[in-house]
Amino acid sequence: MPARLRIRLTELESQNLRELSQNAQVPERTRKRAEVLCLNARGWTVEEIADWIEWAPNTVRKTLTTWVIKGENGLWDAPRSGRKKTWEEEDIKYLESRCEQDGRTYNSKQLSVLLKQERQVELTPARIRKILKKKGYPWKRTKTVQRVHPDPKQKQVKKAE
Repeated sequence: MPARLRIRLTELESQNLRELSQNAQVPERTRKRAEVLCLNARGWTVEEIADWIEWAPNTVRKTLTTWVIKGENGLWDAPRSGRKKTWEEEDIKYLESRCEQDGRTYNSKQLSVLLKQERQVELTPARIRKILKKKGYPWKRTKTVQRVHPDPKQKQVKKAE
């Protein structure tokens, strides 16, 4: 059986962690990490904490060792990887208002060109479709329809041939 993980907190650290775990403005993962540290300092075992928080025991152990190595900085999530958004919420609102004003339908390619020309924002048609779908806009492919219906006499002649 591995050695029992146990951390010791000063009075100031304990108070800061309690405040952090009860602050609604702090992300939930950070609050749970603070709660894990408080419970461990009170003498709870890793398995008891894992059952209480509903985490895997390895996650609790990782939280405790991160606290030992990094201190309070280890409670917070690191910045996420990946590229930042190239569009703002105002760009999508612009597309919505433009569609309502013009009274016509646009496809995603046309919306992409419109954004590039008017707002200097480059988004692919596929990305525009994804964003609008998340916002709850119905999406369907446009159908090509003949502008003029064929003459019934010509239609019968063609059928006869």
